[in-house]
Amino acid sequence: ARYMMLLPSLPLAALPWATCEDGMPWPAYVAYCATLFRAKVIDLRILRRLKAGHVAFLFMLIGCFEHFDWFSDGSFPAQAYACDATMTDKFAAAFLESKTPWLGASVVYLRFWGIAALLLLFAGMAQQAALTFGALD
Repeated sequence: ARYMMLLPSLPLAALPWATCEDGMPWPAYVAYCATLFRAKVIDLRILRRLKAGHVAFLFMLIGCFEHFDWFSDGSFPAQAYACDATMTDKFAAAFLESKTPWLGASVVYLRFWGIAALLLLFAGMAQQAALTFGALD
């Protein structure tokens, strides 16, 4: 769990080879699968030592989805960066035609990938804050 916040850095390492047409290169997914396998082996060892029931193992498997979700959340800003040449202009144009045209300039300044990276950062910080402040009660 302590390495969960590092999962979005895997797509960043593969960013030089990512393209808008082909997406993330396959070595990024191979590295992710190795990370997932390592995490689930550790989970399995802990559950066996605790002599947990079958329901705990089911929850461990469901945790694979959350693990992959965090990796794919990190992949989105990297993919947006690879597609920045076309995405930002279209995204800004959508704002210019909406009821909030004043946001179009902010989109052009921050770029689509920058907005995606900021939202990922805020989501990670919100999760950490919720867990930290929830543990204080």
